[in-house]
Amino acid sequence: MLRGESFPPNDDNQHYEPPPAGSAHTCVTEQAVERALFSQSVKKAPGLDKLSFGAIRLLWKWDKERIVRLTKAAIRTGRHPAVWKRASAVVIRKPGKDYYTQLKGYRSISLLSCMGKVVEKVVAEQLSEEAERRGLLSDGQFGSRNGRSAIDAAAIMVG
Repeated sequence: MLRGESFPPNDDNQHYEPPPAGSAHTCVTEQAVERALFSQSVKKAPGLDKLSFGAIRLLWKWDKERIVRLTKAAIRTGRHPAVWKRASAVVIRKPGKDYYTQLKGYRSISLLSCMGKVVEKVVAEQLSEEAERRGLLSDGQFGSRNGRSAIDAAAIMVG
């Protein structure tokens, strides 16, 4: 029941047409990959590939160019390796609930590939920068924007 509720079956008949190659991968810098990697906690559990953030950080010390090339290749091709897309789920009890005989007394946590998370974080940063550069965000948008905080939003509401 938990699997069906938390992870509905995937439609294997979907046809994926990769997007045309762009130039976003050329904007990926060593610094962007490093920020994405080192902003993650080493305490996070790895996905099915068992490659933890600690292990990736060790590799970074020895061969950072390989990690940068891997990140650029994923962005250039528009694809994640299959192992980055599969999740391992852990079901845990919600604390302080009296109804553990029902599904709503539990939650599932998906463990995803740490390297996939690094690539996703680099892409998210690129998208955010592009949206800022093109002025695509409303002046009222404060969440997840550099130089804007909850204090700034509160000051506008009060002022």
